[in-house]
Amino acid sequence: MANTILKASGIFHSYGKATAKREVLKNFSLSVGEGEFVALMGPSGSGKSTFLHLAAALLVPDSGEITIGSTIVSSLNDSKATVFRRRNIGIVFQSFNLVESLNVAENIALPAKLDGRRVDRDRIDELLNELGLDGMASRRVNELSGGERQRVAIARALYLNPAIILADEPTGNLDQKAACQIREMLVELNKREKCAVLLVTHDPLMASSAGRICFLKDGAIVKELEGPNGAEEISSAYLEYTR
Repeated sequence: MANTILKASGIFHSYGKATAKREVLKNFSLSVGEGEFVALMGPSGSGKSTFLHLAAALLVPDSGEITIGSTIVSSLNDSKATVFRRRNIGIVFQSFNLVESLNVAENIALPAKLDGRRVDRDRIDELLNELGLDGMASRRVNELSGGERQRVAIARALYLNPAIILADEPTGNLDQKAACQIREMLVELNKREKCAVLLVTHDPLMASSAGRICFLKDGAIVKELEGPNGAEEISSAYLEYTR
């Protein structure tokens, strides 16, 4: 594996308290190399999205350690986590999480504005071109299709050149054609931008883009599959290792 960009060791995480406590992640460990494309698959409730939120320092694990680069993100307080996340991690959510009152260019540049940086118009234009959004810089979010909104969300995630993108079911709200376009774009951007991608997905076709697929069951990774793999092979492995 290339130099490690993300490493999680011995992660335990639960929700609720006392008798209502539910353990979601149980001694979960995972490493992602620089520039690697990894898919995390598992049944609903297995802890996939929980881990992505922990890796993004949106949640703090009960125990264990998560590092991105040389930073222990699981130990950051809220204010330091916010700054680190903005500068080092690109996050793509299923629900897009765009600001309706801003246009496309403003949404893409939002991380820079929040960080007090000058907006790089050339970088915005570069991303618009790469993601097939030419001529849409001044459009409002409500004028975009679902696929276009997700492309804007990806452009925003890439704007500050993060070392890793965390993508949580990025095609879950899209039709098949738009989902296929987003899948192809993530693969191309992973190669071109040289950033690692950790993808949470239920979709075997989406997972087929990854160089490595990790199957999650009962809060821990039970099997890894090295790519490339076809969707049928992934579906078969998913049923075998997670049911």
